Amino acid sequence: MELLTKSPPYVSRPPRDEDQDTAIARQAVYEAFNAVPIGMIITDENARILHLNRTAEELVQQGRGLVIHNGVLSAKTKSDATRLRQTIGDVVSEARLGRGARPRALPLHRFAEMHPLSIVIKPMWCPDGGDPRKRIGPLANLIVADPDRRMEAPADLLRPFFDLTPAESVVLEQLVHGLTLQEIADTSGTSRNTVRNQLHIVFEKTGTSRQSELIKLVLSTAVWAYGEARGPAGTC
Repeated sequence: MELLTKSPPYVSRPPRDEDQDTAIARQAVYEAFNAVPIGMIITDENARILHLNRTAEELVQQGRGLVIHNGVLSAKTKSDATRLRQTIGDVVSEARLGRGARPRALPLHRFAEMHPLSIVIKPMWCPDGGDPRKRIGPLANLIVADPDRRMEAPADLLRPFFDLTPAESVVLEQLVHGLTLQEIADTSGTSRNTVRNQLHIVFEKTGTSRQSELIKLVLSTAVWAYGEARGPAGTC
């Protein structure tokens, strides 16, 4: 009976303050949200920004297609701004009327030498902190990708995924960055034949046979989450 009256160590520790746990969890969610190397923006149906992550904030600061006027999300050109706001309104309205949660996609044009930003807009709901049975929304969740942003696939992260040698992982990293076999050879100070042989070994280890198939496999791993977002971001 004495054993039944004793609490295990993890139970006998003083309980944490629930509000503190909530604050820590909220901060952790914000940090994870900010660390994603794809722009993420949450707005209401009128395109008023409720939150944006660091990557999205960088795109706005760099003038890359997106702009913010008085807390409202807009675009560089008048036609794109109209389409963006209309699409956000349509997505939220359809979700509110129960017409499904079909996402919408649209490009935002930039300078002539740059590819358009690609945006997917989806409806979303948030739990009401005061009553977990209620939800706030629908809101608009914008996922923004910059085709001109350099894809990061560090060799030291690729190595354990596919059991590669350091040299093989460097070849794969540079291949994902868009280098040709000759450029990889020039960068590493080896011959093109050496790089080709290393690539064939990478094919064998990854179960792929073409460069496009290999890159697709790499992008399906968690390395895409390795970003360069820096600095704070928050409610606009």
